[in-house]
Amino acid sequence: MVELARRLQNMAPSGTAAVFSRVAALRAQGADIISLSVGEPDFPTPPHIVEAAAEAMRRGATRYTEVPGLRSLREAIVADSKKRRGVAHDISEVVVSTGAKHVLYNLAQVLYDPGDRVLVPVPCWGSYVEQARLCGADVVLIPCAAEDAFLPDLQVLARELALGAKALVLCAPNNPTGALFSRDYLRDLGQLLAGHDCFVIVDEIYTHLHYEDTAPGSLLEVVPALKERLLVVDGVSKAYAMTGFRVGWLLGPEPVVRGVERMQGQATTHVATMCQAAAEAALLGDQGCIATMRDAYRKRRDLICAGLQGLEGVDVFQPPAGAFYVFAGVGGLLGKSSETRILETDLDIAHWLLEEAGVAVVPGAAFFAPGHIRLSYATSEAQISEALSRMQRAIARLT
Repeated sequence: MVELARRLQNMAPSGTAAVFSRVAALRAQGADIISLSVGEPDFPTPPHIVEAAAEAMRRGATRYTEVPGLRSLREAIVADSKKRRGVAHDISEVVVSTGAKHVLYNLAQVLYDPGDRVLVPVPCWGSYVEQARLCGADVVLIPCAAEDAFLPDLQVLARELALGAKALVLCAPNNPTGALFSRDYLRDLGQLLAGHDCFVIVDEIYTHLHYEDTAPGSLLEVVPALKERLLVVDGVSKAYAMTGFRVGWLLGPEPVVRGVERMQGQATTHVATMCQAAAEAALLGDQGCIATMRDAYRKRRDLICAGLQGLEGVDVFQPPAGAFYVFAGVGGLLGKSSETRILETDLDIAHWLLEEAGVAVVPGAAFFAPGHIRLSYATSEAQISEALSRMQRAIARLT
């Protein structure tokens, strides 16, 4: 028997990673699977970014950098954030990590002690919760209703903050719901937070992917007075189709950034040098690639939402305002039977769709919101249309 550390018992495995692995196994067996499960752009990384990584290697950028990242990259991050959020940071307030997930992991390790209360509105990406639990923190899940556009009720949030909190974790645009905070909402949230001294972690990895006429506001932009306890997580993975490059970063108060740097110095040291060069090229180069991808996602969003609304037992509460996911209710399918199983939970529905329809989705339970499924439209219109047809045929066979 191999005895692993007891702290692992506090952390559940990734629900999205589990679906990814199952899809890979079925495809290896020859199954025809359409995956609407992974949050990964299907577009190629823009050529000028790929060339920047190659050129960096050719000129010898294959050695160590400073732990918080290349100075030139951090300068580009600061300039980009100032342009988009209107608030200046010094490069001493930036640390580059191996993807936004690594930033969040580092933050959890640096901020949370056993017993600390961490507030997380749900539905949410599971890693926010599991990383906090790994540190022994007490996670308070704050349910957000579909009729409230999946936004936290500020009165509920006020009650939880009054009980004390080390941190509040937000994601905008939201994974898995695609919800966005309006500027009015952010102002009200800022007024609420002004009376409390907790850290506010805002994951803005999807911030470029929005479908309104104007760019969404950032809490840092709307309430700059929160800067000294506001921790902004960002990166290049989603906006520039660079998931495999693994480059994310933290913008925040210097004491926290130095803590993250200290933690990272004993773990990964720094992000691969050529990947940092690619991220710098992404931030400094032509930004037209973002608009091109965003326009395609908007069309795909409209296609998948219309198709899902036509499926019996499936409910799309409202078109997502950002990111590239639809979070659909599947309560109308619960209790129905297929040839192989009774659909008692959203996990059953996800398994049934994968095994019998050849369509991979993520169950809502992975986001602490049972009774839903998350579908990614970061794939082609042809794949979306075929997936919808398969789902329609499978639902028609239910009894």
